[in-house]
Amino acid sequence: MDRPPIEGYLLKQGDKGPVKLWRRRWFLEVPSEQKLYYYKDQSTANPNGFIDLALVEIVRHIQSHKNGFVVVCPGRLYNLAADTPESTNEWIRKFELIMEERMSHWENKLDENLLQLLPGERVKYSFSDTLLKNEDGDLEYSYTALLSNYRVLIVDENNISTCDYQEDEFSIPYSMIYKVDKSTYSRFEILKIVSKDVREFNIMWETGGHKRKYFLDCLEGCIPHTMMECFSYVYSQRDNSLGDTGVGFNIEPNINVQNCGYYYYNVAKEYTRLGVPCINWKFTNVNKEYEICDTYPSLLVIPESWPEDNIIESSMFRTKRRFPVLSWKNKQNIALLRSSQPCMGITGQNSYHRLDEEYLDLLSVNGTESLCILDARARVAAMANRGRGAGTENKRYKNCKVEFLNIDNIHAVRASWRALSDLCIPRLLDSSGWLSSLEETKWLSHIRKILKGAALGVERIQTGLSILVHCSDGWDRTSQITSLIMILMDPYYRTLEGFILLIEKEWLSFGHKFSHRHGYFPGNDQEQSPIFLQFLECIWNITLMFPTEFHFNEDFLYVIYWHSYSGLYGTFLCDSEKERYEYLVNEKTASLWQYIMNGSSNYINTFYEPKREVLIPVIDMRKMTIWKKVFYRWNESLFISDHHSSMNTEMLKEYKRLKELESFLMKEGRTEDLGRVTQNLEDMEQEFGSKGNRISAWVSALPSE
Repeated sequence: MDRPPIEGYLLKQGDKGPVKLWRRRWFLEVPSEQKLYYYKDQSTANPNGFIDLALVEIVRHIQSHKNGFVVVCPGRLYNLAADTPESTNEWIRKFELIMEERMSHWENKLDENLLQLLPGERVKYSFSDTLLKNEDGDLEYSYTALLSNYRVLIVDENNISTCDYQEDEFSIPYSMIYKVDKSTYSRFEILKIVSKDVREFNIMWETGGHKRKYFLDCLEGCIPHTMMECFSYVYSQRDNSLGDTGVGFNIEPNINVQNCGYYYYNVAKEYTRLGVPCINWKFTNVNKEYEICDTYPSLLVIPESWPEDNIIESSMFRTKRRFPVLSWKNKQNIALLRSSQPCMGITGQNSYHRLDEEYLDLLSVNGTESLCILDARARVAAMANRGRGAGTENKRYKNCKVEFLNIDNIHAVRASWRALSDLCIPRLLDSSGWLSSLEETKWLSHIRKILKGAALGVERIQTGLSILVHCSDGWDRTSQITSLIMILMDPYYRTLEGFILLIEKEWLSFGHKFSHRHGYFPGNDQEQSPIFLQFLECIWNITLMFPTEFHFNEDFLYVIYWHSYSGLYGTFLCDSEKERYEYLVNEKTASLWQYIMNGSSNYINTFYEPKREVLIPVIDMRKMTIWKKVFYRWNESLFISDHHSSMNTEMLKEYKRLKELESFLMKEGRTEDLGRVTQNLEDMEQEFGSKGNRISAWVSALPSE
């Protein structure tokens, strides 16, 4: 112990009798016993009592005395007061130092058991005698709840090494917490923590000790409320080479500013790949300072013949001033554009409507004879927005045809997501109504609508129509549809690097509200919605339909999903390019892309053998499947039962092809090629979680072609 022992006079409030009087007491710490004794005065030999410093959990100011503070131990509160506010702060700091020493002890204890904290992570509070209620409804004892500056950790007091920390089952980042509910059970106070990755903690303490109340107070203090309080800013400043601590946690942030993932996406380079600038399209810096649209990127692509001065005025006729810009085009100059809804209102016009009409009229002949407008909403929803001054394009827009995709809004998606998550959270339930309950969540119905909208976009482009996609504000459903169309039309986006670039382009630079949709901070519950997860699940379903057309595997999609919520990396912080610039995200945080690219071999699809330019997904509910790695991960019974039933027919066909190739190479004596094919077969068998003879039986059951 480097600090001097605590000693001095304080007022202490009595805890017995009807009147709780304040009395002056002499306090003296005995470090060897970890106790702070208090006496009637400094000359008294025998103490009146003591505070067990090993059990102090919280110290904070109180309102009942102007210089008062409370020391909280399990089952006991000590109300104390100093002579002056300055002295009170000094005493509180003394107790905080004691708590920090104990937290350091926990950190060392975790480290000794190979359960490392993350770089920059520090334990701030500990709550002993914590109980867990498992999925069978049984109580499990001897746990300690730890609150760090990043997450909640539940640690087995008797045997730390046996708690399933490596699989993250007993830790939950603050950015992953969806809600916290209170309840009672017998003589216990329960705190149910529901996570966004389909988990549920039921932790409890015996009633009467105020432990749950103070746990909640500490939790509230640990959860970040502003951008600069996010753990990613601390994590990025630490570095070591401990490697990976299991799914979701990368110990090494890799902060090399000159070679970090924030520089993978180069706007000019990407559009140059698409053939821009050209006779029809040009770059513009009109939004360089984000003055026109603060949720758009600074560098944009617009029609070559459209004056930049017109953009300033025509953008006023689009909500959030998100005017139509180019996302992608093919070699035939058929374009995919995005925007927000027009400000039609009841009258269908304002002082800027003519410029917007002229702009879309220009787009309709900019390489094609007509412009197809895909409004991601239902018609009734678009019409309802007219009462709020918005809406959709009307007949005055020449050479334009509006088609509605009927994709539901963020509120319906959030309700569906929570219904499915509640259904999949491990708990003791009757499984007899599983399928009907699954259907009632409507999750797969939402996935189908999105895929159907993207497939329609592909169909229109193939017939020679340029497309403008928008929803309401153009940062949720619009991003889903444009990025899916690009995936289906352009094989480059189906590579590891191309997919990263696609997310940077269509989601991050074009202003998907990640901090709101992912609920990074308290107070925006109605803004939360798993729009980005829907997109990733659509991609996952497409990979099942076309298993050899994607350069990346499911682990790649999953690590993107998980870290979009984890709060470790700065990649998904903020709601726009402008905000990331203002909060110095590129300079002060680590990039997820650098982590992924450093371990890219883990995310390569071993069956990658692209043959198709354009992919047309099958829009059939019988082909849709729940992303089990997300929703079934923590529910072992669901994960196992679904493993074989969701096995994709195309994958089995690929296994059959490789077996035939293996036989051919054996006959030809081509040992080098044979070894590679045999390894692929073994990898596939491992992926299936079964031996070759069982897979052969599945293959034989395939319908003949």
